[in-house]
Amino acid sequence: RIKARAVFPGTIESMTKAIKEEWDKLIPKDWNKYIDSMSYRLQQVKDRKGMQTEF
Repeated sequence: RIKARAVFPGTIESMTKAIKEEWDKLIPKDWNKYIDSMSYRLQQVKDRKGMQTEF
């Protein structure tokens, strides 16, 4: 979402502000796909003994 902004933040301060603004816009629906796939993700980590997964 930050990359889609008309003006990309060019300083640490403006980047921090942009991140906080985008964080505040998040709604639970934005996270549901990650929450719903958590058991699958954890199983992949277990099956691969902590090695890299597709995520």
